Amino acid sequence: MGESRVVLALALLAHGVAHGVGFAGPWGLVDPAHVTFSRDLLDGRLHVGSRTLKALGLGWLALGLAFVTAAIAVVARRSWGVDLALTHPPLSALMCVQIGRAHV
Repeated sequence: MGESRVVLALALLAHGVAHGVGFAGPWGLVDPAHVTFSRDLLDGRLHVGSRTLKALGLGWLALGLAFVTAAIAVVARRSWGVDLALTHPPLSALMCVQIGRAHV
């Protein structure tokens, strides 16, 4: 397997795992002392409750699983793995910019 595939797969895997914080925090799966979330979205223009944060957490989980899936597909040399790897970073960036920030 080429080095570039391994590097891409590791980067995708790491990014997918990092998305887990966005899911684990609102769902209470981590110690709140270590992860804090803002309830203000869209740069403070929208205040949301726990249910909305949990719904957004599911979005973080879905994106994380997509990145992990892309990593596996890249290693397995599936043609759709690179497509998945290229389509999900913009969605991830949109979540980060528009939804909010997690501080670990």
